Order: sequence, then structure tokens, then C-alpha cells
Amino acid sequence: MGTFVASFRAVEPLNPRVLVAEVPSVAARLRAILGEYDCTRVRTLPEARRALAREPYNLVVICVQFNESRMFELLEHIVNDERLVDTPVVCLRDEEGPASPPAGIALSAKALGARFFLDLRKLPDSETGNARLRQLFHHLLLLEADMNAYRAGRRDDVRPVCGR
Repeated sequence: MGTFVASFRAVEPLNPRVLVAEVPSVAARLRAILGEYDCTRVRTLPEARRALAREPYNLVVICVQFNESRMFELLEHIVNDERLVDTPVVCLRDEEGPASPPAGIALSAKALGARFFLDLRKLPDSETGNARLRQLFHHLLLLEADMNAYRAGRRDDVRPVCGR
């Protein structure tokens, strides 16, 4: 039977820039979850467009109820802009969102280009629930960094976990 070999290179500390298109009801929770990153918080679609025009972001997080349910408009803006199309987007169903199951909203968001659709109601606003969300965002950012390195041809930046 083969042996398991883990091969990791020293990872430089991440300091990703995150645009957070939030709603007041989850602002404090998102600060707790994304606090370790360089976040720019916006509450309106024009603010979000201006922020995206000024500088690049490693991740965009959009609440469903952002700016009176304008999540899809912001998502379309991102996927239709050549400079932004590769920016990963996570859409969040927040506590203000519709009470019905978000299957249609999630499917539409993913069809428009969102990487993930997360329902904040499924993870409690607690130390444990928020730690799980922090971990999900951290893994997403690591994966995106590895994929960007791979796309740029820097295959030495992407090491196998299992090897011979």
C-alpha cells in the first residue's frame, strides 16, 4: 500500500481585498466573519460600482437584499465587465431575505456567475457558526489564489497534497 505524503510550500499571509455589499441586519455578523481581511463595505449599487472601478478585489460578497434586492444587478455588472469577470462572487441569503427556500435565487445567482450561494440562516450567528463561515471564506480565497497562479502558468506555486 502506498504512503501518504503531504507537500506544502510555506504560504504567504493572505491579505485579500474583499468588497462587501451588505445590509444593516448582517453588517455586524459579516464584520465578525470577514474581519481579518481588507474589507470595503458598501450599501448601494452606485457605491459598489465606484469601488469596483477604483481598485481590484479578490472577492465580492453580496447579500440578497443588498440595496433593496439589487444583488442581481451588481452580479450582472461584475460578470459583464471584462476586468471583473474573474473576480469570485459569493451571494448570501441574509436574515432579511425571503422566508421561502432560496433554491430559485441560488440557481439564478450561480447561473449568472456567482461561485457560491450561502444561506446565513443555516449556520447560527454564534461563535461556532461564524467560525465555520470564516473557514469557508478562507478556503475559497486560498483556492482562488492557487487557481490564479495555475492560470498564470506558475505551476510551482501549486503543490500536490499527495505524491509518489
